[in-house]
Amino acid sequence: MRDTRIDLPAGFSCAQAVPALFTAPAHSAPLGMTLGRTGNFPPDYADDLFVAYHGSWNTTAANIRDCKVERVLLENGKPVGSQTFATGWRAPGKPCGDAATWGRPADVVFNTYGEMFISDDKGNRVYRVIYAP
Repeated sequence: MRDTRIDLPAGFSCAQAVPALFTAPAHSAPLGMTLGRTGNFPPDYADDLFVAYHGSWNTTAANIRDCKVERVLLENGKPVGSQTFATGWRAPGKPCGDAATWGRPADVVFNTYGEMFISDDKGNRVYRVIYAP
């Protein structure tokens, strides 16, 4: 539903708006993302998007937003699905902001060799991820 308290830009109508192609739960905090790269990972990873989810600190056990790295599967540049790529930074049933949480991913980058690096601003670490067949 459009908020009529805000004027639309001149020449724009709501019919021109493009709906979201991919969404994540509220408060999941996707902080950093990058496209995969050829080199270390299999070729089909190179066309996907990797998203660092910082996770929520103020949720209940019933609706925890995980601190993880998600792989968004792309076909022809459009999202068609997603899967958890890396997780394990928190204890089961605890939110990402819990004192016992080990880490919270903040960004994902690849170097020129195709190795992935995940920054963690809770544990003050950078994880190097390589593909091992």
